Amino acid sequence: MPWPTLEALYDWRLEKVGMGFEEFAETYEVYTHRPGFKKYEKVGFATPSGKVELKSSVLESLGFDPLPYYRPDPPADPEYPLMMFTGVREDEYFQTGGRHIPELRKRKPEPVLFVSLATAARAGVVEGEGVAVESPTGRIEIKVGVRDSMPDGLVRIPHGWWKPEMEQGLQQKLSGALRFADAMLCPDDEDYLDREQGIPHLKGLPYRIVKLGQRKAGQGEH
Repeated sequence: MPWPTLEALYDWRLEKVGMGFEEFAETYEVYTHRPGFKKYEKVGFATPSGKVELKSSVLESLGFDPLPYYRPDPPADPEYPLMMFTGVREDEYFQTGGRHIPELRKRKPEPVLFVSLATAARAGVVEGEGVAVESPTGRIEIKVGVRDSMPDGLVRIPHGWWKPEMEQGLQQKLSGALRFADAMLCPDDEDYLDREQGIPHLKGLPYRIVKLGQRKAGQGEH
């Protein structure tokens, strides 16, 4: 944070409209100092000590490293040469909810992965094509979305997909959740978990893209 005060940050944000924060606040209604604003100045922060804790006493009490630490990348897997990250929320939905709302489903009818043009070309897939994404843990079906903003070798998988029009029940793949949900790709292996939270970490998970109807040699059902 290169700004000495919050107001200086606001001045920088308002530069393009030709006025500083003070002038802006005098001209327009600004609800910055709401009830409870800067409450920490009176009661402290929501930590056991009431202070900013660069060393987390909560993590320490739970037996974890209280300081940030480095973890090396997981071991490479030649069968799954690419990396993915999951859990991305879509604007139309909240967590796993909302797929049954027609107006929202019309805006986002299918789960879509994001990859770079180079990664899509190497996999032999194109925008809008249906593919399978496979990890050592499982397999899902999804549409391809090519995005210039995606780094090569990385794929983004949306969170929590299922389809209310599909049959319910475990034998019917839970309304498509066992066919489309990102959870099917997430391992419980220590190499890929955030130890403190038990969720996939942000170093990425190994995966490969396979055209629908194809299955790599030696791969069985997950």
